[in-house]
Amino acid sequence: LPPGSNQIIQIRGFAVGNGYTDWELDFNANVENGRYHALTSQSLFDKAKEECDGDYARCFWPRDDVDCPPGCSDAVQNATAYAEDGTIDIYDIYNDVCLDPNQKRLETQQTTLLGHRRKALKKYLLQQTTTQQRLRRSLSSTRELRAVISPVFPTCIDAFTEQYLNLQEVQEAIHVKPETIPSGKWVDCGNVEYDFNYESELPNYKEWTDQGNLEILIYNGDADFILSHMGNSAWINQGLKLEKQQDWTKWHGSDGQVAGYFERYKTGGIPLTFLTCKGAGHMVPRDKPRHALNMFEKFINGGKYEDVTNSQDTPLCAVLPGMEVENKLAG
Repeated sequence: LPPGSNQIIQIRGFAVGNGYTDWELDFNANVENGRYHALTSQSLFDKAKEECDGDYARCFWPRDDVDCPPGCSDAVQNATAYAEDGTIDIYDIYNDVCLDPNQKRLETQQTTLLGHRRKALKKYLLQQTTTQQRLRRSLSSTRELRAVISPVFPTCIDAFTEQYLNLQEVQEAIHVKPETIPSGKWVDCGNVEYDFNYESELPNYKEWTDQGNLEILIYNGDADFILSHMGNSAWINQGLKLEKQQDWTKWHGSDGQVAGYFERYKTGGIPLTFLTCKGAGHMVPRDKPRHALNMFEKFINGGKYEDVTNSQDTPLCAVLPGMEVENKLAG
């Protein structure tokens, strides 16, 4: 709307996928999420649990106004080292990473977010009391502080995409005006700068759920390590303390396959839905496009996720016409 407009946008609802909502509850889940996805050992997880007493966020993402004990810091970095050493995609742990040594990582809003975490960790390491402590923690966190993996593109396509879209003939073919390209070169997302803060969105969610006027869907790909389904579930249950209306229920995609699970929570009116997408990472529509479309269609039509209609498309492992006869002949 233009500045000064007195018009009101009648928002009926919104959906948030793998979103950051609350510093403490979102980032307190990463150590446990790593263990449950077999990214660390039971002994390293037990050590972190012992040293941190279950309070991992203060050392997973350090901040100036929250104390991070050295023992907890070491244990958290050790327990999450393999998750964040650059050898797997932290936004989709089952996705391959590019092994091309010439591959360049493109900056995205996701990599910018993780850059803020790396700066916070470096600042914490420099504040340790002795040179020996700084050295020890720097060495233990070397892999932790390396560049993150982009969740936006398939394996090794980052540099190829940049090269392709900067070809003069390509830009001419798609009618790009040279004067509209910042610095004369196309880059992903435009590298928008922002300052990360620790303010929680829970007060807003509290207001929205008390009123109950909005259809709210919180959904998560269950293979995202950094902004996990465990963290989102935590702020719904521990942060908002909403009463459960419908317990864990599976939902199917239009291909007949189990697409994930969901549950509903009571609000002042329309229930809040928490839903997972099985096998998807941070970018659910990229990883599971069919199931993402099924989910979105149900969201804008009342949220009956348990009632997705099978499509006429032939599903995997279906019995095709003539196969029954062939099987009888083979028998």
